[in-house]
Amino acid sequence: MKKIFITLTVFALVLSSCERVDFGDANQDPYAPTANNIDAMMRGALAAYAEQGIDSRAGYSVATLYAQYQSQTVYTNEQNYSHFQGDWETNYVSVLNNLKAIANTTTDVRGNTANMQAIAELVSVLSWKRLTDTFGDVPYTEALQGGQNFTPAYTSQEAIYTDLIARTKAARDMMDPAAFTPNADTDIYYGGDMDKWGKFANSFILALTIQLSNTSLAGMAQTEFQAALADSHGLLESASDDLKFTPDLAGGMVNPISKQRAADYNLSKELTATLLGQPAWGPLYGDDKNP
Repeated sequence: MKKIFITLTVFALVLSSCERVDFGDANQDPYAPTANNIDAMMRGALAAYAEQGIDSRAGYSVATLYAQYQSQTVYTNEQNYSHFQGDWETNYVSVLNNLKAIANTTTDVRGNTANMQAIAELVSVLSWKRLTDTFGDVPYTEALQGGQNFTPAYTSQEAIYTDLIARTKAARDMMDPAAFTPNADTDIYYGGDMDKWGKFANSFILALTIQLSNTSLAGMAQTEFQAALADSHGLLESASDDLKFTPDLAGGMVNPISKQRAADYNLSKELTATLLGQPAWGPLYGDDKNP
């Protein structure tokens, strides 16, 4: 009985100590932003996309490994087709999530955000194209839902390409001469030159449709190709129109290629043997080690 009494007493004390207390703003970070800074988000997304295309294993080194121009000497995952998952994180988190937030921002103290939204959409479809070209079917229709969906379904590459064409056209057509344009610190590709973004959109549609020319969507692709050719925004016509990323050392953006570690890679036997006119395998060339 004594043990029961002690147990009940302790239980009652525990219950009484669980009273809810309002700690006010004790757990709120006073330095955290309370609203999206679309300029910072755009600069960050554009830098992440450009850097990921060069510095990432998917955008830079993996292609040379698959083509057997290079081989790995330390970390051999990619040359054995075990892909680095960090490329998914960069695209979905650092690039696409930020661009979606910008595209959904319709008000700003500077006025109409149509041009910011258009740029965000165009870089978004560019990133989606890289994803599906690299991996094939990827989470698309159900992606970028935050905590609402932790297991988004994979969308077919055919459906993704069809939607990317529609999104590119919509972004091109929403550009507004009356809306404000981001400056060169925000739009690190074109410096807010919406004429060049319009040319890029049409040229990007050409690239998308050409890749559909030998598929079941060839008819639609041809129609969209011809429409883009005739669109008043024009096409990229010279090197000065190219969408390019120039590393801003003063702004903290280093040249991504400088981060590649030479010690991790070597020329592959397939490449060097071919250049020497020798077989890549067998006793004439030696064992299976890197030259």
